[in-house]
Amino acid sequence: MVRLSIVAVLLACATVTAVRAADAPAEIKLGTLYASSGRFASISMPVHDGLKLWIDQKNADGGVFVKAFNKKIPIKLIAYDDQSNTATAATLYNQLITQDKVDILTADSGSVLTSVAVPIARDHKMFLFDQTGTGATFFTPDNPYIALLDDPVSSIWPKPLADFLTHDGPGLGIKRVAILYSTNDFTGTQAGAVRKFIKESNSGVEIVFDEGVPTETSNYTVLLNNIRASNPDAVIHLGYAPNDIAFLRNVQDNGIKFKFLFCIYAGLETELLEKNVGDKALDYVFSYVPSSQIAYETNFGMSLKDYAAA
Repeated sequence: MVRLSIVAVLLACATVTAVRAADAPAEIKLGTLYASSGRFASISMPVHDGLKLWIDQKNADGGVFVKAFNKKIPIKLIAYDDQSNTATAATLYNQLITQDKVDILTADSGSVLTSVAVPIARDHKMFLFDQTGTGATFFTPDNPYIALLDDPVSSIWPKPLADFLTHDGPGLGIKRVAILYSTNDFTGTQAGAVRKFIKESNSGVEIVFDEGVPTETSNYTVLLNNIRASNPDAVIHLGYAPNDIAFLRNVQDNGIKFKFLFCIYAGLETELLEKNVGDKALDYVFSYVPSSQIAYETNFGMSLKDYAAA
C-alpha cells in the first residue's frame, strides 16, 4: 500500500505538471518605457539597451524558466518612448497596464521617471521591476509590488563621501561644507543622507550652505556666488548629468576653485561629461566609482569584458 501511495503521488505530480505546462502562457509580456531624448536620455538609453540585450539572450535560449509552469517561456517586450517627460510617462505606464495588459512592469531609468510608476503599479497591484530608481520614498511597508534591481537606495550612496569629509576632512583643512542639490527623489534623498551623516558625526565639520533647486536648473552663476559667500572648504553638488554639466561649465567659466568639489556624474557618466565640459573642468573633481569600472569576478552571466563586447 505504501508503494501504491508513492506511485499515486508521483502520478498526481506528473498530472499537475502537465496541466501547468498546458496552462502556461505563450509569452510573458514585459512593459517598459525609455527616454530617447530629453534630460534623462543619457541614463535611460544604456539601461534600455541592456534590458533588450538580456531579453534577446533569454529568448535565444528558449525564454525564462518559470517554476510554476515547469518550462521556459519567451519574453515579449512592449516599450514606449516617454521623452523624459513625467506626464507622458504616467500616461504610458497606465497604457501598458490597462491596454497592453502586460504581465510585469519595468520602470524607466532614474528616480524622476520611476516616481510616477511606483503609485500606478501599486494601485493596479502590478509588480514593478525598478531598474535604477533609488529614491528612498519608493520603498514603503505598504507596497510589496516593487523590487530595486541595480543600485542600492540613495540614502546609502553618500556614506563614503560623508565618512571622508568627517574622518579625514578636518585634518585636510575641510571644516565647512556647502551642499547644493536638485530637488528630486534621487538627489534629494542623497542630500538628506549627507546632512544626517555629517550632523551625527560630531566631527566639528559644519554645513554652511544647504539649498535645493529645481532639477531643470541650467544656470548656476548666482548660486555659485552665494556658495562662495558662505566660504566653504568643500562643495557637494548633487544633480543629474545635465545639472553637473551646467554646474561645471559655470565653475570653469567663472574661474572658480574650491578646495574640494564633488559631483555625482563625473564618475558615473565620465565620457558624457568629458564631451560636454572638457577634461580640464573635471580636474580634481571627486565622484562615485560605478561598478562598471571594476572587474568583479562573476558567478552568473557575462564578465565585464564579455558584457562590454556584447
